[in-house]
Amino acid sequence: MSLLTTEEMAAELRIRPTTLKDWVKREIVPAIRITPKVLRFDPAAVYTSLATRQSATNTNNRQTTDQTEVASGK
Repeated sequence: MSLLTTEEMAAELRIRPTTLKDWVKREIVPAIRITPKVLRFDPAAVYTSLATRQSATNTNNRQTTDQTEVASGK
């Protein structure tokens, strides 16, 4: 397992390092805390976390759409 720095993981995700740190605080992605200020990331765990979150979001959106269609008579 190769761990990435905050900057490396952010670059791979094409987001800013500050966004990645915010996601860690909000528990959107997992991180390994080396020291209070130093984080490392397992890319496989990060991608799995994001994919699971995306899948849950899509399921919730589908349920909302289905409920809207039933309520509107479609």
